[in-house]
Amino acid sequence: MRPYLITVKKLNYMAATSNHDGDVGIWIEKVINSCETPQQEITARKLLRLFEERLLRDGKGAYSLYSRKLRNLLDEKVYTRLHKIQEDANSN
Repeated sequence: MRPYLITVKKLNYMAATSNHDGDVGIWIEKVINSCETPQQEITARKLLRLFEERLLRDGKGAYSLYSRKLRNLLDEKVYTRLHKIQEDANSN
């Protein structure tokens, strides 16, 4: 039975370690940092929106600052990618 558990851990290395808001937030931050394509950024934004909806539904306003930090991280990643594309287009 133990090899099965090891296999599951290898498959879920990118998943949140628990359902606690802090662990989910850390996982979302890892997802955002791993984005390389526009589609991944869109998916990360949807994930962040669902996280924010969960926080609002559960009445956890204290996490709104953390949610805003994650949103700013994602926005910065998108704008950096777009700026690089613009610079590449201008250099040609």
